[in-house]
Amino acid sequence: MSEKLILLSLTFLLCTNAPAAAPEKKPDTTVSETLIAQFDFSSLILESFKISPDGRRVAYITNDAGEQFVVTNNEPQEKYDAVIETSLTFSPDSKHFAYIAQKGPKKFVVLDGKSQTEYDRIPEGSLLFSLNSKHLAYVAILQPTDTLTSDDQSNPPPHQSTEKAFVVVDGKQNQQYDGIMRQTPIFSPDSKHIAYVAKKDQKWFAVLDQNQHQPYDGVTYGSLTFSPDSKRLAYTAKLGENWVVVVDGKQRDPYDAVAPGSFSFSPDSKRFVYAAQTQTDRFVVEDGNQHIQWHNIEIQSIVFSPDSNRLAYLAQSDNKHFAVVDANQHDKYDTVMLSTPIFSPDSKHLAYVAKAQNEVFVVLDGKKGKPYHQIPIEPVFSPDGKHLAHIARTGNSYFVVLNGKEQKTYEAVEDCSPRFSPDSKRFAYTACERKKWFVVVNKKEHKKYDRILRPGPVFSPDSKHLAYTARVDNKRFIVLDTKEHDRYDVIFKPRPIFSADSRHIIYTVKQDKKYSVVVDRTIGKKYDRILTPEKKQIFFDSDHAFSYLAQIDNKIFLVKHKIN
Repeated sequence: MSEKLILLSLTFLLCTNAPAAAPEKKPDTTVSETLIAQFDFSSLILESFKISPDGRRVAYITNDAGEQFVVTNNEPQEKYDAVIETSLTFSPDSKHFAYIAQKGPKKFVVLDGKSQTEYDRIPEGSLLFSLNSKHLAYVAILQPTDTLTSDDQSNPPPHQSTEKAFVVVDGKQNQQYDGIMRQTPIFSPDSKHIAYVAKKDQKWFAVLDQNQHQPYDGVTYGSLTFSPDSKRLAYTAKLGENWVVVVDGKQRDPYDAVAPGSFSFSPDSKRFVYAAQTQTDRFVVEDGNQHIQWHNIEIQSIVFSPDSNRLAYLAQSDNKHFAVVDANQHDKYDTVMLSTPIFSPDSKHLAYVAKAQNEVFVVLDGKKGKPYHQIPIEPVFSPDGKHLAHIARTGNSYFVVLNGKEQKTYEAVEDCSPRFSPDSKRFAYTACERKKWFVVVNKKEHKKYDRILRPGPVFSPDSKHLAYTARVDNKRFIVLDTKEHDRYDVIFKPRPIFSADSRHIIYTVKQDKKYSVVVDRTIGKKYDRILTPEKKQIFFDSDHAFSYLAQIDNKIFLVKHKIN
């Protein structure tokens, strides 16, 4: 274990500042409801229902006498023969909205209520907004009409015409090609560039800002990649029987294969790495320079440090596994476990879990730690990079190892913890003893409950508050700085959510088959459902305001809370 981390252990555990008082006063809250949708379930196409990323708009398709139309925030748009139900797309900032509609045999994009040019086909899933929401791109296809050149109209020549595909950007057609590869086009992170892969005369090539790159026999599906700073573009192409990587329009050395998914730009975009292979070996190629060949490379393990100065990956040789860090081989083990080597946020340390002779241990900065029977999840660094923690098991006992020192043993430690506070001064995890679960914060055990629900303890942004969800019998409740909130049938994930200034906390509950949002212990109005964007949550719009969508019967409201 790193000496610096060990020396910090005692100092860290003594930092047990008492948390600031949690908000207990009933908040003075102004709540408003705006009706944004009212639909007829008999005509609604439920699969089309979409919520905008900011959680303030909804859109859906409805049927009407053989026609279809889109409704956005209670405003019906024009009727068409059909609307492609999977095409409804909001821009990242939620201010723009697009979909694919059909009239007769033709299809077209409707952007913010305005129809664009008609085409024979627009592939589903091709609508793409730029990250800054200012541009819209998609693939369109035209099917040319055959022209007969033979004098004998009853014996026409072979069919020569083929459909033409092209990318449309902000309503303007790019050059026509024989085909456009799926999952392209893509926008650069700064939204200033667009790239895609096209096919012409049986050759494939990248097109960057309408400039065509060198043609190849193929381009690997999904390999087109912009650097984080948007200034560089890379992809894998087939050249005869070999494969090459093309970076900045320049072809690198050919290999038997280039591993899909191994592409990686450094965070500062200055370095580029990938895994290639011959018939017998694999190796990493860094900025055009080939590393030592190994029997195998774990391609998903290739990782740059946050400061971009270091590179690590996992390799295999002679049935042994090991890490390669900055081109230097670490000791060999029977297995290097879990996912990838983990750099500390300050890039000064590297940790991973290895196994030898049926025992597992953490390797920190190349040094093997104490062996255990099991380490169920990967270690975690504190935000300042000065502390390292992991869970371990010896026999039937589980415990946390913090900076190389074993903490108290328990029957179990929840594998979604441990967790550091943002200021790195506090440390919490969930443990079990005599079938009761509780949170441990800087060695201090909180009250025991039937269960502590995932994701376990959550620190506020200012690190002064700690909250988690507990269960007793069939009731669930939030515990904030050791004080229990009211009990409910269900508290929904993710739970709970602090405001940016850490003064307020919100979460969604279910009680008596109705849904509500709780603000600082005060429960709000009951609804049939609380709606959130896919894989997202209710979130604060500012330190003292938040909004969400709620449903009562066939009505959806935009509910806004302002904490005065």
